Amino acid sequence: MFKNLSTILSILAFILAGWAAYQVKKKPQDQATTFGKDTNAVYIVEEALNQKPELVLTAFEVYKQRMQLKEMKEMKEQVGKNKAEILDHKGDPIGGNPNGDVTVVNFFDYRCGYCRQAYGVLHEAVKEDGNAKIIYKEFPIFGGDMIMSKAALAAHKQGKYEDIHQAFMTSTGNLAPSEVREIARQIGLDMDKFEEDIKSPEIEKEIKENLELGQKLKIGGTPTFIIGDDVISGLIGIDTFEEKIKKQRS
Repeated sequence: MFKNLSTILSILAFILAGWAAYQVKKKPQDQATTFGKDTNAVYIVEEALNQKPELVLTAFEVYKQRMQLKEMKEMKEQVGKNKAEILDHKGDPIGGNPNGDVTVVNFFDYRCGYCRQAYGVLHEAVKEDGNAKIIYKEFPIFGGDMIMSKAALAAHKQGKYEDIHQAFMTSTGNLAPSEVREIARQIGLDMDKFEEDIKSPEIEKEIKENLELGQKLKIGGTPTFIIGDDVISGLIGIDTFEEKIKKQRS
């Protein structure tokens, strides 16, 4: 969960030393009995932990919140620097209202359970709004052969992206190649063209560019949504989608 253990420990030591110093100042008459003559940082932290062990959790929460704020700031900065690649990348499938005045960019992986849960929420919010556009970013970071992402982009070349996207998002997320091809048949794809496109360097390149863009934006998980300058990671409710869309529009 935490990227830098030394930073956590530094914050913990700072908080605990501060608390201990406050206790010393608050009760100078007890200083000798409470802390003895050894006032080095290790002893202070040890005594503070003995008296208030819950401060460990406080330190972890402080660190986590600081890291989240820092990461969010960095992501917003990168969104600003890469607007054209985010919004105008050739080949990205479009959903919702193609002429909408607000764009929701969705980075997702079909193997991600939260992405599949978010699918219905996002589409309901966009449908109710009526004037929002979705840009789909195939972002297969969960490993495997990426066959579903490749198949979806192959279907996009035949104008059937939304059909296969819905089928994949309402599946188990762990489809075998034979199951992927069966879905392609069911939605009416030209299977010869599908087989040609799914192996094409062009589709491989599109997915690679999405993954590289995600690295630039410091996206570490799915689903991730970008609405204007807001970057939202994880599963969110329809109210949050509506709020962010309205905020961007205003």
